[in-house]
Amino acid sequence: MMAAPDTPEGEKLDVMVTLIEAFEAKHFPMDLPGPVEATKFEMERKGLTVKDLEPMIGKSNRVYEILIHKRSFSLKMAWKLRQGLGIPAGSLIKPPRTHAKQNLRYVSLRYPEHFLMIKCFPLAVAALAVAYRSECLSLGIL
Repeated sequence: MMAAPDTPEGEKLDVMVTLIEAFEAKHFPMDLPGPVEATKFEMERKGLTVKDLEPMIGKSNRVYEILIHKRSFSLKMAWKLRQGLGIPAGSLIKPPRTHAKQNLRYVSLRYPEHFLMIKCFPLAVAALAVAYRSECLSLGIL
C-alpha cells in the first residue's frame, strides 16, 4: 500500500502495521531457525550447492543426510559452518525441530507479469495482498 507519510492514509497504514506486528509478536513469536533451516537459507541466499558445503560438513552423502534431517550436525561441522557461512551459533547448536505443523502459510499473489510467493503468518496475509495489489495499481501494472 503506497501512502504518503502524515496523511490520513499513511496514519491508517501505520496503525494497521503496528496492530499486526503486536498481534504476531504475541501469538506467533519468531525464534532463530534450526540448524538445517539456517543452512538451507544461507545456501539459497548465496547460491551454494551441496558440493560447496563439502569442506565444512564432509562428503556429499553426509551433506544430504543432514539436509533431510537424517543426521545431526557435529560441533566441528557447526564451527566450520559458522566460520564459512556466518550462520549464527545459536541456530547451529539449537536442537533440531520436530516437524510439527507450523502456523505459517504460503501465499501466492498472482498478477499479470508478476508472481510472488510469500511465507507469512495468517493475519498478515490479507494485509500483504492488499498492499501488493495497491502497489501494482499505483505503478500502473494492473
